[in-house]
Amino acid sequence: MRTTRRRLLAAATLALAGCTGRASADRFRARVEERVEIRALSETTDAWVIEYLTTATTSEAVRREARDIALAYAATVPDGDHRLDATAIADADDARTASWIAEGSWARAHAAGNLSTEAYLDRIAARTDDFDRLSGRSPVTPDSG
Repeated sequence: MRTTRRRLLAAATLALAGCTGRASADRFRARVEERVEIRALSETTDAWVIEYLTTATTSEAVRREARDIALAYAATVPDGDHRLDATAIADADDARTASWIAEGSWARAHAAGNLSTEAYLDRIAARTDDFDRLSGRSPVTPDSG
């Protein structure tokens, strides 16, 4: 069987496609590690699932961490149906502090300039009440009231 230029290009394209997703995940990991400590990061065909350690003691601090991670996702999101499932873990108690999701379509719209940072983050916040339930000194204590 003769190897044609078309076959070589097709093989190279398939190989590159496989590497692109991995490269995106590696870039995402590097960006996030600049901001928080990653406890676990797993990849599936349609999602990255991240657990990160937080020392945040206020809702605002948890939101800032989520903002940094969401913006890193927008800068590295793969093509196709994809999402980021994120969970902040209070490192003192090993307890879940907040969980949130960023849809790939939102991240791509933000990266393309079609969705403002505020609107992108509002969509993420709308999918969880964890950011608003946190209070004061303990990242796992609900607001009283």
